[in-house]
Amino acid sequence: MADLRAWLAELGYADVRTHIQSGNVVFGSNDSAAEVTRQLEKQIEAKAGFPVGCVVRTPAQLRKVIAANPFPDADDNAKLVVAFLSGPLDPGRLAEVDPDTFAPDRFHLGKTEIYLWYPNGIHPSKMPGVLLTDRRLGVSSTMRNWNVVTRMLELAGG
Repeated sequence: MADLRAWLAELGYADVRTHIQSGNVVFGSNDSAAEVTRQLEKQIEAKAGFPVGCVVRTPAQLRKVIAANPFPDADDNAKLVVAFLSGPLDPGRLAEVDPDTFAPDRFHLGKTEIYLWYPNGIHPSKMPGVLLTDRRLGVSSTMRNWNVVTRMLELAGG
């Protein structure tokens, strides 16, 4: 993650910090989220030698994601997951998916997030393989459990 921090610092971002080894980065910028995403993807491809899709959220957006949690009774933050989408989701893309086929797992669609609750853990679930393919969604996604989501907001000063 030291390389990632250095690459972002080269772009002029302030106070670059990473959290765990999964590409979670907090930094300051006056650019729009769309512009930051473009810059990050270009820089990472130039430095790493392969394309990497990036999903950017501001502290205000993270606060909204946390406030909109449709599963407030979830009793294990590691099993509550948010799939952050690279763009708005067309709900019609998941219209044919029957949520009951995943029980006891559940999901809830947001505009640019999908909330997923895995009471028995993510590994035995079929939900990610069915719901979260780029082809099905029409956008790319990256998942983070609730512990990481809330920690990222804390690191961002929110």
